[in-house]
Amino acid sequence: MDAREAAGRCLEWMLCDEPWKELGFARRPRHGVLAQLFRPRARIEFENGLKREILASITAVYVLSRHIDPDEVSEVVALYAAHPLIFPMLGFASQKAARKGMQGAIDDYMETPEGQWAALILGRSAQGLPAGHRLPGRVGAGASRLSTRLATAVRQLTRMAA
Repeated sequence: MDAREAAGRCLEWMLCDEPWKELGFARRPRHGVLAQLFRPRARIEFENGLKREILASITAVYVLSRHIDPDEVSEVVALYAAHPLIFPMLGFASQKAARKGMQGAIDDYMETPEGQWAALILGRSAQGLPAGHRLPGRVGAGASRLSTRLATAVRQLTRMAA
């Protein structure tokens, strides 16, 4: 699978409702530009943080299952960062920030045992919250469900790649 196809599959998975339902949402949050003006800034940043973590963890799934070569991760990240709609959707102010942030996040997932991904999702998502705000309880429980789903996906995709 080439980098462009891999990036497309990872984005498609991130944009579907499934990972969001695992995290306790009814579906993936969808808000237009106008609606964003009236939403609390902390909520927008929190959802953007979750989008980044979902995409980074899904990309790590594809790397760990050998569908993306580890040497191609930077190319996949560059594709995420180059698209004028993707990097702002993830909450990045620039393509450079998107490349740096996504590369670091993907590396963190690849270096962390799958059993600890829930803590990584929660810890990294909470970084975007203002002081004094806590993660919603449903997200805490959902991170464990999503982590389990991602670990299963690694095993299933690895069998497919063999």
